[in-house]
Amino acid sequence: MSLKDIDIGIKKIKSMLISDIERQLKLLGIGYEKIYSFEEINDVFDINRKYKRKQILDVLINECEESEIGLLLTDAKIREKNLRKFIRECSFNLLNKLCAIRLLEERNMITPTIKKFKEYGDKSEVQKNLVQVSYDLMDRDPYDGMKYAIESTLRELSTQIKVMFDVNSEHSLLFPDPKTLKDIIKVLIKLVDRKNW
Repeated sequence: MSLKDIDIGIKKIKSMLISDIERQLKLLGIGYEKIYSFEEINDVFDINRKYKRKQILDVLINECEESEIGLLLTDAKIREKNLRKFIRECSFNLLNKLCAIRLLEERNMITPTIKKFKEYGDKSEVQKNLVQVSYDLMDRDPYDGMKYAIESTLRELSTQIKVMFDVNSEHSLLFPDPKTLKDIIKVLIKLVDRKNW
């Protein structure tokens, strides 16, 4: 595998993350064309979606230049600029975290979190351990334990390197949906082979 193949794999993951984040933002009433007002979404959203939306809007407002703050909802160019910046930061943040986990597990520095094993039922070692702790939880989990495995590893790593692995940072508010995460992991495992990690 060449550096070009690795670059293609990383760009593919970045593209998947950007598409997934854009889709999630739309589901929260935040889009390039419009950010819906609280009144427009109040009856439609449950408390968790309202809270996630508020967190993201707070980040968007905090990242605006001072002269742009009041225009985020009304000016399409300012909204698009700030949304693109937020989406870029979120995708960059998660891409770095996933690549770091993959690198560390291939160097046997952490328990395998992303890398799957046939003897564990096509799960990572961390997923296998989670299933042993709470089979009921994993049985209902659309991520099949992978999200919990990744978040658990990130929490553990954040005790040593908080800046890189913090799961509570403003750019860690959105996590890819189960299908996107599975596709990303396929790329991390198959397109970038073991010796290149």
